[in-house]
Amino acid sequence: MRRPIQIVVLAVALALVAEAATSPPSAALHTGVVDLFSGEGWDFSDSLIAGVASADIMFGVTALHLQSSQRSPMVERLFAMTPAAILFIDNADSTYENLTSAPTDPDLYLTEEAVFADDVLVVRTREGHYAKIRILPFGSTLMFEYTYQDDGSPSFVPSVAVRSTTWGKIKALYRH
Repeated sequence: MRRPIQIVVLAVALALVAEAATSPPSAALHTGVVDLFSGEGWDFSDSLIAGVASADIMFGVTALHLQSSQRSPMVERLFAMTPAAILFIDNADSTYENLTSAPTDPDLYLTEEAVFADDVLVVRTREGHYAKIRILPFGSTLMFEYTYQDDGSPSFVPSVAVRSTTWGKIKALYRH
């Protein structure tokens, strides 16, 4: 009598393993720290330094002309490569950790933004995905840490894989 019970338990276990193997993969959050020099760009989907043809954002330095004086200070800027776009969120250090979702209103996003240490920005990438970045203290380069969501959702928290089940499957786990 023990043999049929063992076979049923084995069949249920194999069915659950087969179902887990066919469930869709969950989205992944990609994180890292980037160090760019002026004229370089970053592609979030491939996580690499890229040129104009494939970059989501480019780093550059521009001269700001002030009418009240002859000075022209240099300003570090991020440029969004169309159709990518950038949104300034805040300049508080704790904002990065607390930002769990990207704003989805396209009217909020711009094509460029001046960057300063501890700024938190959201980038809508060429693929329509979202990344949050925090500008780190920098010298002659731009350094930022980022979190990129590869499924296109605006969420910056890990997704939870959900698998459907039936009462029959649940009862089968507890049958003796």
